[in-house]
Amino acid sequence: MRPWTRNDLVILGPPSDPAKIKGLKSGIEAFRRIAGAQTPYLDAFNKGGRELSHTLWTKSGLRPRGNWVIKDEGVSAKNIVSYAEKNGAYVVFGRMPVLFGKIAVGKMQIMVEGDPLMRRPYIVMEANPKRIPGANSKGAKMLADFLLSEEAQKFLAEFGADRYGMPLFYPIWPTGSEMP
Repeated sequence: MRPWTRNDLVILGPPSDPAKIKGLKSGIEAFRRIAGAQTPYLDAFNKGGRELSHTLWTKSGLRPRGNWVIKDEGVSAKNIVSYAEKNGAYVVFGRMPVLFGKIAVGKMQIMVEGDPLMRRPYIVMEANPKRIPGANSKGAKMLADFLLSEEAQKFLAEFGADRYGMPLFYPIWPTGSEMP
């Protein structure tokens, strides 16, 4: 199991931006401002969003409490952003579904993006032929090695930047260096 790239989550919010977080590059600072202004925040149960939110709240030194925190009431993933919009709330969500139009965002806007802390890894796993008979372990290793190659990592570093102003993925190559 090896990480081979990352993508990111963003903080979406209403155009009025009552917490004045638009343009920040720090999710922690954004959460401090949201809490300070006690503006609505949707604690949504979505892939990665809830875990990242809890990390940001913990690192901010704050606990989201009060009537400004809206608990997810079983809203489906595809309706989270519209639910946040209906409540005038900020919410953490994946950037790619927003950019690709997979999620209806209404008038909600990306307020905070580009925080390395808000990135999530993609992992490549090679099947263990002892546990999965017939697995193409040689092919799996070749794919994993390619995904971690300089060629693939350079491609990822630029993919989507021309269209979206920043890459859709963040490479991890060269291994051990600070990610861009």
